[in-house]
Amino acid sequence: VQAYHAPAALSVQTGGRLRGVRMSAASDLPDDSLDMRVLSQRISEIRSMGTTLPILVLDAMLPRQRISISMDDEAGLQLVKDSLAEFDGCLGVHGIDPQSGGVLPYGCMVKIVEHSGRNVCIVGERRYVLSARPVLHDDTYYTSEVEWVERDEGEAADVTVGKELEPLVEQWMGLVRDGNHEREPGQLDEVLSDLGPMPSPSNPEELALWIAALINPLPALGVAPEIRPAMLEAEDASERLEIVRLGLEKSISHLDKSRPLW
Repeated sequence: VQAYHAPAALSVQTGGRLRGVRMSAASDLPDDSLDMRVLSQRISEIRSMGTTLPILVLDAMLPRQRISISMDDEAGLQLVKDSLAEFDGCLGVHGIDPQSGGVLPYGCMVKIVEHSGRNVCIVGERRYVLSARPVLHDDTYYTSEVEWVERDEGEAADVTVGKELEPLVEQWMGLVRDGNHEREPGQLDEVLSDLGPMPSPSNPEELALWIAALINPLPALGVAPEIRPAMLEAEDASERLEIVRLGLEKSISHLDKSRPLW
């Protein structure tokens, strides 16, 4: 179970194709923003313009990934309570850029599937990008309008690449098991159970996302380069397939010790 502490202030990573947004603590906002009526009005305006989600800064997640977290402060507990009451148990999860410390603007909508006391289990469902300046809600957590990342059906060439990835996945799983790289017994089987059956190469984008979630699981195995943020940002199925192919190949070279990553 991973512990969560609500951040006091956040900045969103910019650069490349990423859309820059700055998230500020209440003390950084104009004086009139401290009026809770103004904050409530802003949230209402955002909700009227499009889909709004409460934001959880934790780690980059992909569709199908599942993780249990412990809300160790009141802000986190309030986020869960409001998510269940006002957002149908949905919220947005973001990772942090390790170089800038800024929040990555591409995230994954997750669904709360279990909750008991401070413990919450969430499952990734859908990709999106922040499309407006996040708003601090009641001095506890942020909400933001989001724009969904459209699904890409891919092309015939992508299906061919997908077929070429299937034996690499089998090789990778064999190396993980045979080399005793699981952090605890049965970890890989549990990840596979969470992800469900591997999508067909005829659905190349879903296949690429599934493989990325496998080699970058939560909690981490620590045997592959981090590719989840790049997978969230990628523009189409072809790009996602290329990212996951490189990630798989590098991880296999690390596992068979022909070219260790570290």
